[in-house]
Amino acid sequence: QKPLALVVPSPRRWLASAYQAAHGEALEAAVASDADEIDGASVFLADFLRSFAESDIDALVLMENPGEAPASEDQLSWYDPVINTAKHYRWQIGVLDPAPIAPLSLGDTIDFCIAPSLGAGTFGGLMLDVDFWQGGTALPLGKGQFRYAVIPLSANPETVLQQLARLR
Repeated sequence: QKPLALVVPSPRRWLASAYQAAHGEALEAAVASDADEIDGASVFLADFLRSFAESDIDALVLMENPGEAPASEDQLSWYDPVINTAKHYRWQIGVLDPAPIAPLSLGDTIDFCIAPSLGAGTFGGLMLDVDFWQGGTALPLGKGQFRYAVIPLSANPETVLQQLARLR
């Protein structure tokens, strides 16, 4: 049986998206990085995640905006309600940050990260870039690493099939 991962916006991203949807404008930077606001969004997201309790999920992946992943354990603590919910259900916890390099040292809280590049010995997902789907080559995987792919809408279906065959 292959693992099942649920990918959701991080509490920080959830807060900014909800504000944008409700007000039609971007959330102010000061509010978007406010610990209490992000913690509040985390409580609501944790409550939502409880609806997946019986879904046989193996991993929860928190998707960040590029470069906005928590930069410290203190910032990561703003996500505690979500992290505690995931740990209660025994889900692995990952952070997906499309910034150029893996955002976090994994520590005890985060099990893996997904990024366009990973440091040597970093467990996590290596994102395939857009060039790959146009016939480019993929970076080699290190020990304990896996590939994470999003196929662009503009990709040629024949090229996608060829590239998937190369990965296999």
